[in-house]
Amino acid sequence: PAGHGQIANEIAQLVSVIWSRKFRFVSPHRLHSAVIARHRNFGGRRMQDAHEFIMLLLEWLHDDLNVVPPATGPPPTPPDTYLLDSQAGEAAWRQFKMMSDSIVTRLFHGLQRSTLLCTVCGFESATFETFSVLSLPLAITATGCGSLRHCLDQYVRGDLITDWRCSKCRRQQNVYKKLNLWRLP
Repeated sequence: PAGHGQIANEIAQLVSVIWSRKFRFVSPHRLHSAVIARHRNFGGRRMQDAHEFIMLLLEWLHDDLNVVPPATGPPPTPPDTYLLDSQAGEAAWRQFKMMSDSIVTRLFHGLQRSTLLCTVCGFESATFETFSVLSLPLAITATGCGSLRHCLDQYVRGDLITDWRCSKCRRQQNVYKKLNLWRLP
């Protein structure tokens, strides 16, 4: 693995000390040193982006714990486009797991279905994509409701995309794009 297990070991030791309840407070100096060794920008006392930090930490933890050996051959081919959605979704998930399998992927990765519908000829195409983060819109409808459920509804409701080239009728036109959460973390 890229980090030779250092991040995973430091996190395991830190969690072990925290859960032992032997100390009233714990300072993660060793984990901090391991993080700085992988990404110098997190050194010093400057303010950092918490989202960037957690994403990098999860990526490094995944790299340390991935049970799939590094790929040596060509990348796998995408699933057949004529499969049923249930089959295509399972094929995409299996393909992802063939390259990435760790506690991080099992806890934090999901699968979404992206559908494009041509507004002229009605042609529909669907692709499946893995995700670990959803960038939800902060939508507030006439009621002023900004709940997580409302934001998720806005994320999957779909949008009209202009000036798209349909692969069936081969013309530039509008397309309706919709996302569905297919497999949750």
